[in-house]
Amino acid sequence: PTGNRSHWAMTGPRRRVRAHAAMAAGICVALSLCPGGCGQGVSFGVDSIGHCVGQGLFFDPARLACGSCGSNQQVAPSGVQCECDSNSIVTSTTVRSPRGAVILTCTPCGINETVSFDGLSCVTCPGGVCTCATGEVSRTRNATSTLSEVGCLSCGAGYGSGGDQRCLPCAYSDMAAGCGTCPTGTTSQGLDCISNSVSISPPVATAFNVDFSGVGAGTIDSTLFRERLPGAYINCLDTLGTNRTACQLLANLCALQLYADNLGSQTACTLYKQVVALNSTNRHGFPGWPLALPWLYYDADSFPAAATDVQLEGLFDHSEARSTNQVSRLEFVVHAHFLNGSFAGVQPVTSQFELCLPAPRRIGLAWQFFGTTFERSCTVELNNSALFDTNLPFSEPLFYEPYLVDYDPSGAALLYPVPVKIDGVAQFVRRYFLFDNVSSVGQSPPAVRVATSVSLEIKFQDGGNGRIFPPVLQVGYSSFDGSSSQTVPSAFSVTYTDDHDDFTATLEVVITVMGCVSVILAYIRSRADRERDRRDDGGLRMLTSFAYEWTRYFSTSLYMVLGGAGLYFVFLGNQGSGAYTTPPNDEQDDAFERWLIIGASFKIIQACYIVFQQSKYDYFLIDWEDDSVTKSEPSIWRTLFIANELQELGAVRKVPYNFLVLSVLFWWSIAGAENLASQNPRSDEHDYDGGDNSILRFGVAFMLFTTMYVGMWLFHKVIYVRLINDVYGSFQDLCSLSNISVIVFTHDCRGWYLHGMSPHGPAEVGLMKMTQQLEEEAEDLGKRRGLVENTDDQVFEIHIQESVRKEYMQLLDEVTQAERQGGRGTTWRVNPKAMSQYSKMNRFFKAYLTHSFRDKDWIVREKTNMERWTSTTPAVANTAVFFPDKYGGMAEIFILGQEGAIFIFEFFVFALTDWFAQSFVGAAVATVVCTIIIHSSRLSLGKDNLAKKTLVNKCFLI
Repeated sequence: PTGNRSHWAMTGPRRRVRAHAAMAAGICVALSLCPGGCGQGVSFGVDSIGHCVGQGLFFDPARLACGSCGSNQQVAPSGVQCECDSNSIVTSTTVRSPRGAVILTCTPCGINETVSFDGLSCVTCPGGVCTCATGEVSRTRNATSTLSEVGCLSCGAGYGSGGDQRCLPCAYSDMAAGCGTCPTGTTSQGLDCISNSVSISPPVATAFNVDFSGVGAGTIDSTLFRERLPGAYINCLDTLGTNRTACQLLANLCALQLYADNLGSQTACTLYKQVVALNSTNRHGFPGWPLALPWLYYDADSFPAAATDVQLEGLFDHSEARSTNQVSRLEFVVHAHFLNGSFAGVQPVTSQFELCLPAPRRIGLAWQFFGTTFERSCTVELNNSALFDTNLPFSEPLFYEPYLVDYDPSGAALLYPVPVKIDGVAQFVRRYFLFDNVSSVGQSPPAVRVATSVSLEIKFQDGGNGRIFPPVLQVGYSSFDGSSSQTVPSAFSVTYTDDHDDFTATLEVVITVMGCVSVILAYIRSRADRERDRRDDGGLRMLTSFAYEWTRYFSTSLYMVLGGAGLYFVFLGNQGSGAYTTPPNDEQDDAFERWLIIGASFKIIQACYIVFQQSKYDYFLIDWEDDSVTKSEPSIWRTLFIANELQELGAVRKVPYNFLVLSVLFWWSIAGAENLASQNPRSDEHDYDGGDNSILRFGVAFMLFTTMYVGMWLFHKVIYVRLINDVYGSFQDLCSLSNISVIVFTHDCRGWYLHGMSPHGPAEVGLMKMTQQLEEEAEDLGKRRGLVENTDDQVFEIHIQESVRKEYMQLLDEVTQAERQGGRGTTWRVNPKAMSQYSKMNRFFKAYLTHSFRDKDWIVREKTNMERWTSTTPAVANTAVFFPDKYGGMAEIFILGQEGAIFIFEFFVFALTDWFAQSFVGAAVATVVCTIIIHSSRLSLGKDNLAKKTLVNKCFLI
């Protein structure tokens, strides 16, 4: 547009208004076909206008299709109808019933003829010249009829010819063609003529500088500012704001300089502030709003509070409105101004916040639904784009002042000014634009400034009552070389934030308290472990045990705390009756992520420690079969059978992990639980998918995992064990039938004893005899299975004397030494010396358990509440203590007894994987793989340990 002043003239906006109105009419016709909106169809109608016009066709709103114009016709500016071309007149119009479509007939004018202004007659051009000289306007009609030929009329002194063939006064308008010099009594200031009676100094040269950092020389001397700033400033200051157009132009130029006041001694903004200093600045109760001037700046003392004003009356809710001032959609309007300062009207916000082309309505306007986090980006072509096409109605930037439509308790609509935050500007302002292609006109290369990022930030007030602070519109600009063919990014986003300081502080306090509680519990447990081992190792073992126990308790507390936080946001945040709480911001999100990583790491350590610990327990199988009674060596098959069952129990679970993970995936993907993790609370109202929030995903995963696990655990406890199969109880029955007891030492002087001595004597009997024995036992006709006579207690937590442990270790060392000396040779080779020592160990435990040693006796008693709650080790001197296992505590030697810890481990693996991968399927795969590794390791290492401690060859442990 170099050298073309018409796109800055007063007449330009009027033409644009007419074009806008025509286009709006066409759009309204298209929308009328879909009352209430028709999804993608609305977008099709809007986009199709440009699509048709680009092909030289017009858009027929009745058919929602392109059509071609007839002979001597062209597409009208509205794009939805045809008109005669510039050299043709309308000779007839026909209205075709019943649709009412208008058919034009256009006839071209002859040689040396031109079309009259009304488009109905051909007028002869005298001498073949159809244009008038500079300073003249053409005439094709008098008061009563069309002239036979074009006439030219001189505008006279002090007037010039405008673009629409009108004579315009030079002193009060743009310097129209023919003005050349200002009339007598005025002085030229840029394009304006200022009366000599005005004693206001014009701006200095530095006021015309515009900073385009990164393009060419950076700061340029703008032709636009040289031509328009002097007159705007002087006319605005001289009239103290009553010349509204001049003051609006001055405000626009200040916005184009990005509110800079450091480009020299003067800028458009410093000149604006000089005028403001002469006006009162407290309009509508807003400090800094001038009474007679455009409002650009918030008051220097009050602008930080602009984003925390609590005067908004509306109650915002993402559900349907239920009261007069309760709304579920954000409504914004903008007061728009053309570049020359004229008012472009009050416009409902549709695309005034972004440069991207309109999207389908159910996507493009989805951000207006309250609580919907929105983000859309696109690329804008600089070269050969509408930004540089001066023939298009959008060839100049529009300047916007945004307002939020608020509602008072009576339901009356109010306007609340939205603060605008320009990147690099220290305070809130009121006016913004989307692109600037006019400040560098006449420069080489031309520069363009584009709003590459626009974000609407909405923050909730405290109290969760549906009130918000005033939204803040954040605008970031970037400068580019307009002469090159390139595309630049532009993005628009809507974010919701909440003051989670109290929540974050509470979370930190709770985690700290749980950490302290974990210290106490870890100390109690590690002290108990030390007492059970009865070793004097300088405290190193206790310190190691304390560190492990603390990570165990602390990671479990993190599971509960983080899970509760996730559920809080899922049910009291975006998915509640109102979007009063939003997920934390990025900084708080990072803190949540840090605790998640810590919890997952500690649980991984615990899972590995469980496998390691269970793979080094001391096992011994006591065979109660008496060869003196059977007159033969007891069969080994019973021992092999019990050893195999003991090995298989190592990785048995109450809740199958694969079924648990599949259930979670079912509820997430098929049942629709994934919708709970969406950042959009009303996703059924629009087609925009704003993605999931990581904390919401964590909360949903916690809910699904915990609910599924608890449900399956209850099913196993209440139904499966009672009606289908009790694996652990069946193992006890099998030991009793096999006449074999199991003793396990988890510590040096503490362990578990499963009493498997058959109450019926020898176990190597036939089927009939065994059936008879079981029937007698069922009818309570014989002895009971319990260790103590006339009891049924078979499982005991045992705390033995150190002397018993030493003798056991001495016998075990002799067995190990015999194994080492004799060697195993082939897998079938038997070491007689090792077997002899093993038999000796079997006799020792049989004697010990039948009270055969006076100095190594034991008693059975119940645990006290203190012992149960604090894991206190009973005082054991000469008499060991056996506590009946009433609650299945012996299962701790299996994965079965550590299932809670393994479940939390699986959850943390799942949650951590999903946090970074954002995929429940990927997290499920990772969880299954990790669980398989844990189970396989437990079985493999447990098999080696069991074979070593019981002398059962590994090849028999299937």
